[in-house]
Amino acid sequence: MNNDEFERFVLKFGKDILRFCRMTTGDAENGDELYQDTLLKLLEKKKKMQTG
Repeated sequence: MNNDEFERFVLKFGKDILRFCRMTTGDAENGDELYQDTLLKLLEKKKKMQTG
């Protein structure tokens, strides 16, 4: 997954992921944190896939 693919993924699914995170936590602030953590983890995995 390159940077353009990652950006398209976030544009396509980001709102749904954010909604799910907020629904899961039951709170907008915690949901936003979970969303950020989730996307950060995805970025880390993306980098590993590119180097590995």
